[in-house]
Amino acid sequence: MFMQAKITQTADPKREPGGQECALPEATQEGRSGRYTVRALTPEQKKLFKMPKGAGMAFRWEQTLRYRGFGFTVRSHIEEPYRPCWVEGVGDGRALAFGECPGRFDISAKRYLLNSRDLNADLGCLREQGVTDIVCALPDTELETELHIKGYFAKVIEHGFMLWRFVIREDSDSVPAPDQADELRSLVQGVTERLKSGSVVLVHCRNGEGRSATLAGCLMKSFGFSAGHIVEQFTRLKGEDCPKKAVQRDYLHKFSEAVPQS
Repeated sequence: MFMQAKITQTADPKREPGGQECALPEATQEGRSGRYTVRALTPEQKKLFKMPKGAGMAFRWEQTLRYRGFGFTVRSHIEEPYRPCWVEGVGDGRALAFGECPGRFDISAKRYLLNSRDLNADLGCLREQGVTDIVCALPDTELETELHIKGYFAKVIEHGFMLWRFVIREDSDSVPAPDQADELRSLVQGVTERLKSGSVVLVHCRNGEGRSATLAGCLMKSFGFSAGHIVEQFTRLKGEDCPKKAVQRDYLHKFSEAVPQS
């Protein structure tokens, strides 16, 4: 299912010659197609796309429509309930998982997706799957400004989860910084103890393929798995290289040196 954006020429002198201005996407009346449903954006959601040029997601949305394509699939918690990647070998195979950010509202330009998820629905789905602990790898600014989630941490706690935080910024490396070694060691030790006591843990970042997979891999190494085994398993589960970046996969190989155990 996709939402079609209307492309119109603009005479705005502030834009480059021949530039195009993109109207907001509107839903067609086709109803369902496959597992997705066409729907219009709410007035509140539309406001998010009227931010000034350069304001994170709104700017990327505009650029994507102008230069890369026009059809987008609406992906929500209704057609696609939250399903993380469950790793094998920890607990009974349903003890440790990694995935995308619950409740996200953003654009995945690479896959032409408009993610329009509901935080309460995603957290409720995770509770139904037995998740007890959530490890968030995202900084506040990414959660609030780029994913448009307000009150994320309060909601997680309100739903009864134990919340863990370890911030990894989505920059050129997207791996723990050298000065985070003590913090990462503490996180791995604490979450590992929870896993061994029967807790069920979700690690999430934004897309569920880079930073969250890296942290989940660090946890698996504490159970004795080799980096090669972890990368092979994660890649098989995702159907593509995982963790996403080569530097993240290399980090797992060097994890014991980067974060020596006390």
